[in-house]
Amino acid sequence: MNWPVKPDPAILELRIEVGKINSELSKYTKPPSPIDWKSYEAKMKDPSFVEIFKRKHEKDLASFEAKAVEDFFNVPETEAAFSVLIKNTEPLVEKSREEIRKLEEELSKLKKLYTTRETTVDEVLDAYPELRQQIDEEIANHEWEKGVVP
Repeated sequence: MNWPVKPDPAILELRIEVGKINSELSKYTKPPSPIDWKSYEAKMKDPSFVEIFKRKHEKDLASFEAKAVEDFFNVPETEAAFSVLIKNTEPLVEKSREEIRKLEEELSKLKKLYTTRETTVDEVLDAYPELRQQIDEEIANHEWEKGVVP
């Protein structure tokens, strides 16, 4: 058994890509705060400059809102890249599930073999049938001093 289990590079790559996307998306979860045009007008010697910027901003904003996601990102290319990543990780996920199943079986066996001060001899012998057989053979063969240090 290899401890600890190292994740496959393809799974790590997929996790990194998803992390990058989630990080980028989290930056834009809230809309930006509105521009305080009045404060800029108060600071400028000539407030007409602020009006020029305001009109340009509103025009650009309207143009931006009219565009679709596809205008900014190559969605088919991105979907294709992710489908390749997901396809590469599917066998690894199945392999990991199998490994988890094996580890859970091993853990179950270890729990059955766990002993405490309250564990009886019969419980130990039930957990280790080969030990019970060895003891029965020694008794049957009258090997009373076997394993005893002289």
